[in-house]
Amino acid sequence: MSTKLGPINFLDLPNLVRDKIYEAVLVVLHPIYIFQESNSSVEAFAPDKPPRWLALLHTNRQISAEASAVLYRVNHFELVDITKPQIRVLQSFLNGIGTVNAASISNLSISFPTVIGIDEEPGKVRLKEDSLQCLKVLQDRCTNLSALETVVHYRNSGFFMKTEHFLRGALSQIDQYLKTINSLRRIIVRFEEPSRVPTSAAKLSGHQKQLSGHQKQLSGHQEILGKVLKAPKAGGKAAAVARYNVKNVVKETEDHSGTKKT
Repeated sequence: MSTKLGPINFLDLPNLVRDKIYEAVLVVLHPIYIFQESNSSVEAFAPDKPPRWLALLHTNRQISAEASAVLYRVNHFELVDITKPQIRVLQSFLNGIGTVNAASISNLSISFPTVIGIDEEPGKVRLKEDSLQCLKVLQDRCTNLSALETVVHYRNSGFFMKTEHFLRGALSQIDQYLKTINSLRRIIVRFEEPSRVPTSAAKLSGHQKQLSGHQKQLSGHQEILGKVLKAPKAGGKAAAVARYNVKNVVKETEDHSGTKKT
C-alpha cells in the first residue's frame, strides 16, 4: 500500500538546503550596481535579472531574514555614481538596507580614496573629506566587509600623476585608514581608464609595503557596462526590470521581519 506524501513546508527543509535555494535565486555573477540620480532615492541595477527576482524578501519574517543575509553576504555591490560626493550614495544605500544587512555586506566597490596636500603644512597630505567619511562609515557599519575594490576613474586619476614623494605620503595615509577596517582581507585597485594614468600601476607596485597587511590586486580592465547609470534607460524595458528602489525593497522586507528601521 503506497503512502501519499503531502506538500513539503519550505521551512521544514534543512538550513543548508534553504541556503542553496536562496543562492540559486539571489546570487548575481556580476556586481549589483548602486546609484542615485538627482532628487531620487538610491536604486540598484542587476543586469539580466528578471522582474520580481527579490520576491523571497517579501514573504514571511524568517524567509525574509534568511534570504536577505544571503543577498548581502554573497553578492558584490558597486557604487557607480561618481558625479557627486560618494558618501551621500553610500550612506543612503546603507540606511536603506538597514543595520543588519549593512553589517552582512562582504564585497563592495567604491572610488579610490583621494588625497590632497595641506596648504598650511607643505609636504604633508590628508584624505579628502568625502574619502575619509566613506572609510569611517565602512569601518563602523560594514563590520563583515572582507573584500574592498577601489576604482580609479577620470575624476580621481590625477592623484597618480603627482610626485613620488606625494604618492608615498598619500599611500601611507590610505593604508592607515584601511587598517582600521579590521574585517578586510583583500583590496583590489581597478583602473577604468588606464590610458589616463599611465604610470599608476608601476607606482603602486613599487609601494607594496605602503599597503601592508592587505592582499593587493591590480587590474586595468575597462568597465564592461560603461557608465552604468545610462544602462537601465538605454536597455529599455528589458534592462529596467531588475532596477529597484532600495528603500522600498527594505521597507517591505522589514515589515515582514520586524527589524527596526535605521
